[in-house]
Amino acid sequence: MSLVNDFFNNTAKPEGVLGKLMVSGMNSGHAALAAWGSQFVDVSPTARVLDVGCGGGGNICSYLMRCDGGRVDGIDYSQVSVSAAQRLNARAIDEGRCRIMCASVDAIPFDDEAYDLVTAFETIYFWPDLEHAFSEIARVLAPGGRFLVVNESTGTDAASQRYEQIIAKMRLHTPKQIRSIMEEAGFQDVVVHEAHGKPWISVVGTKPGEPARTRLRSLGPDYRNWVPLGMVGGMAGGTAALAAGAVAAGLKRAPKAATALLGVGAVGCAAFTGWCVVAREQFSYSGGRKLSQQIVEGTASYVRVPDGGTCLDVGCGSGALSIAVARRNPQAKVVGVDRWGAEYSSYNQHLCEENAAAEGARNVSFQQGDATALPFEDETFDAVTSNYVYHNVTGANKQALLRETLRCLKKGGTFAIHDIMSPMRYGDMRAFRQELLDEGYRDVKFIPTDNGLFMGKVEAAAMMLTGSTLLVGTK
Repeated sequence: MSLVNDFFNNTAKPEGVLGKLMVSGMNSGHAALAAWGSQFVDVSPTARVLDVGCGGGGNICSYLMRCDGGRVDGIDYSQVSVSAAQRLNARAIDEGRCRIMCASVDAIPFDDEAYDLVTAFETIYFWPDLEHAFSEIARVLAPGGRFLVVNESTGTDAASQRYEQIIAKMRLHTPKQIRSIMEEAGFQDVVVHEAHGKPWISVVGTKPGEPARTRLRSLGPDYRNWVPLGMVGGMAGGTAALAAGAVAAGLKRAPKAATALLGVGAVGCAAFTGWCVVAREQFSYSGGRKLSQQIVEGTASYVRVPDGGTCLDVGCGSGALSIAVARRNPQAKVVGVDRWGAEYSSYNQHLCEENAAAEGARNVSFQQGDATALPFEDETFDAVTSNYVYHNVTGANKQALLRETLRCLKKGGTFAIHDIMSPMRYGDMRAFRQELLDEGYRDVKFIPTDNGLFMGKVEAAAMMLTGSTLLVGTK
């Protein structure tokens, strides 16, 4: 039991061998929470960001990708954490875009008003003087800058309370307490967000004054990325953990097969991490290729909604396709539905509504709904559409999902559904098309989009989109 306690006490300040083990799992273990919490504050590409209590440096890595024209610094009072974070972000440090130092939040070693955003992920539990720490953060923030606190505990959940008893220096805080201390430190417009079904909280405070580089999402749409930051951070963390395991196994003269297996795993994990980085850049709406945007706009161009009619977008995600259709059909109404599951935790109804407002799309609305059992009567909509949704629905027959969507379409209505319609996923789609034609559907066509229409075959293969096809027709 003493060894277990020693391990968990390294959560506060990782030290020694146990501390290295703790840090190796931090980036991957906190990736989903960090991705969820980060959605509530957007930053410009030139923002200056400081991550306090940076741990293994995963969040620094994520913000460096988002702020490719700015800088991202980090501090932690554990030298073990600082060393790990420096290794992970070595390239950015060499480029002069990042500094990671061993320091305490009680005395941040940076100038007044140096940052546009200060973040604190899973760390304020261990700050001995929260009031002073928040004031110190206010000092280094520029006017209008944001302070983001993300915790995996509401301060009242039973699981975290057990950890508070195990970890000597851990102190839980409720959202109300965090808001109150932020306001006492001079922050305004403090907003608390709580995750649905989880005890996660995100608290955002603003330093008075005109914002510089950091802004809330309302200044522009944020359609997110099909390769979430959490995936990149998780794979990077997994690579580091496997590599560390392989080294440790070699030093301890473990069986060669085990050492080799860990080494092969590290190489494979590193390769997939590289793919994630490349794919994220390809899919980014702000990147050079903007593949996601091309696919969304391309799909929207096939959706025709009569004036005064309604369109359903199934699996709307961040609202990109719903909004694109709404803008192309300004006299129609578009409804986007999504279950917004944990696998894409940064997508939610609020994000969709913010994006619609940013795009000036007033003829679109969003609500929760499951593609396997849509919450609409038969023949409700004049058009239905969807983009890369059904292949992600595990355990469901894809042709049955199509049937459920078409159930909501009026007779004479049109459909344009885009997905990876490979035989392995969808079965015999030629037979499915014939069934539709036999039932009276008209102009049912398969339009390959991986042959140069939306992307080339090589690019589709590289981005794992081979088989991308539009199914269009009239009911």
